Amino acid sequence: MNVALKHISDFRWGIERETHRVSPDGDISPSRHPESLKEPSFTKDFAESQLELVTKPHGSIQGAIAELENLTETARAAIGSELLWPFSMPPLLPGETAIPIARMGSGEAARLAERYRAGLSARYGITRQLICGVHLNVSFGENFLMELKERTPLLIEEKGKGSDRDAYYLRLVRNLFDDMPSLVMLFGSTPFDANARTPDEGFAYSVRNSPKGYARTEYRPFLELGSIAGYIAGIRRGMKTESDDFRKLGLIRDGKPVQLNGRVFQKEKEFYAPIRFKRTPMTGETTLGALEKRGVEYIELRFLDVDPFASAGITEDAIRLAHLFVVAGLSKASVPKTNAELAGTLRKADEAALSDPFKTEAENGHLAELLRRLASLVPLAKEMGSEYERTLDTYRARYRSPEASLSAALAKNYLESGLEWSRYGAKVARSNEKGDGYGITA
Repeated sequence: MNVALKHISDFRWGIERETHRVSPDGDISPSRHPESLKEPSFTKDFAESQLELVTKPHGSIQGAIAELENLTETARAAIGSELLWPFSMPPLLPGETAIPIARMGSGEAARLAERYRAGLSARYGITRQLICGVHLNVSFGENFLMELKERTPLLIEEKGKGSDRDAYYLRLVRNLFDDMPSLVMLFGSTPFDANARTPDEGFAYSVRNSPKGYARTEYRPFLELGSIAGYIAGIRRGMKTESDDFRKLGLIRDGKPVQLNGRVFQKEKEFYAPIRFKRTPMTGETTLGALEKRGVEYIELRFLDVDPFASAGITEDAIRLAHLFVVAGLSKASVPKTNAELAGTLRKADEAALSDPFKTEAENGHLAELLRRLASLVPLAKEMGSEYERTLDTYRARYRSPEASLSAALAKNYLESGLEWSRYGAKVARSNEKGDGYGITA
């Protein structure tokens, strides 16, 4: 494989980890968001209990993890006897009316933010919005870009009308979508939804990344990867397209706002694709407007479930594995796909996400394909260094062995605990505070 390796550290990493504040028994906290946990490092997501920890961009994986760990300790100190929920799927819920939507303050912007959240609740239900994840923001620098141009130049059909940087980001995202069936298994740790699971239901690699989870399929007809301009146009089309189902909800009910509008996306942020192109907006700009004017700044990887056995919800090894896929994606020419072809890949990812983590590769074709994909990364890992070799070896061993993936380990330990889901989550949360990972080695 002909890849750029001289400037392999010329990347920037940022992490956003979502969680809930819960009681010592693992119940969703009814209390207000602590005033000491302020933006930009701490934000509220959908619910008042739903806390998001946001790092700055860092020039190293270790730096991003170190800041996230510091933010985690700051949050734990601020919430007193409450705990940080350790899983992507929420605790057992008392009923949707008992879960307060985040209070966003005063003023017009706050009012619209609360109305947007009310719309999400009306459209998808509160339970779905309480699912948490980890978002990994990644960008590459000028030195790496110049080396990419020398080692793996863009094909004519990849260049388009934008900058070479945008073209490489587009190449990367196309190739990562091709890898999505493997990625949702590798970064999956949601084997079930305790709020919907029946006693005889099996387990999965990532319920969160499946049609039973957070994103589902609403965004898919509007996902365009022919060009960055096409990507932007697709989202805007969703923001202009009236939805029959959402229009029926109305805008006001019993004197209270229901949603911002009846379109497929109330706002651009409702485009819940597993990967998004991003550009930090200036004052008065939207994210899409900034992206259109100044091109791609970074991509947001949104398919990572919260690692239940990591104190901060993600490990250095997980980011190194993502780095391997990112470098591989940048180093391979991409082919534009139609929306129908993308939909086919995503349906395959749905199947992979819901496949049984206790089955062997002989029994699960998606697992067999994942192991082949990991084997193909061995030469790249060797060139990227010993830490990447060790990381890849760890993941290859983990997925060769039934019960060793995070999802299988979580399901197994939950069942063996004999505890109700919320109480089990509280126990894991307390163990994570001590840094012992609940004694799990997965």
